[in-house]
Amino acid sequence: TFLRPTGWLFLGVTSTELLTRFYAFAVAGAFGASALASLSATQLLMRPIPLLATSWSQVARVDLVRRKEDRQWRAFTWMIILALGGGLAVSALWSGAVDLTWPWLSQLAFKGKYLEDRWMVMLWGVSAALSLVQVVINTPLQVLQDYRALAIANAIASVVSAAGILIGMRMIGPGGAIVGTSIGQFVEVLVMGWLLISAVRLAQSQGR
Repeated sequence: TFLRPTGWLFLGVTSTELLTRFYAFAVAGAFGASALASLSATQLLMRPIPLLATSWSQVARVDLVRRKEDRQWRAFTWMIILALGGGLAVSALWSGAVDLTWPWLSQLAFKGKYLEDRWMVMLWGVSAALSLVQVVINTPLQVLQDYRALAIANAIASVVSAAGILIGMRMIGPGGAIVGTSIGQFVEVLVMGWLLISAVRLAQSQGR
């Protein structure tokens, strides 16, 4: 009963780890620890965005399960749409605020060491927003127990991300790793979004 879903989940989690961590190994290997430090410094203040998504996921999961069991598909769908809209609005405001105050923040947190890396802040803002969307779409797919589709989507996105990181670094340097990561995330959002829409429509047509 549990072995096959666990296997698919393990593949999905492993692929996601590759998607989110590969850039660190690639950048450190190609450009050294100082380049990786710049990426980490500009990413640090974007972490609240995916953490917000994770918090929503933990709270919303119970409601999504209840609405699924009660066949309240319209309410199920609106929960996701509102989370996406609200989350993206917060992401845009937060990323913009960090970007605008980066000269002060870099001085406060890093003694001005990464002031010239401000251009990477908004790239990480895009990546953080995509991460939020990933979590919001991933949660209802888990509720619908579509583990195989999730694992395949994660695997495809990880391959795209790894290739994008290597190409991006060759074209624009360490910052290209952020672009490559975002491309992989965007591919995963597209695939998971299509899977979620298909799964909800199927459940509605079957009266589940």
